[in-house]
Amino acid sequence: NIVLVAGNTAFRVYRGLLSAHSTVFSDMFEASSPMDGETLEGCPVVRLSGSAQHLAHLLKILIPKDTM
Repeated sequence: NIVLVAGNTAFRVYRGLLSAHSTVFSDMFEASSPMDGETLEGCPVVRLSGSAQHLAHLLKILIPKDTM
């Protein structure tokens, strides 16, 4: 229910999963309102400065294989 964009790649992920595993994401989501900015297909967009490859690696670690 959130879209993370790194470079030219967008990842649609469940924000609860990110919040549960990362205080950085948890604090970021608490500090902002979903209606504050850009959306993609109804989901808020968060633009990140890292590479898409690094973000994909992080998401592979966080997302259990049985949900893919």
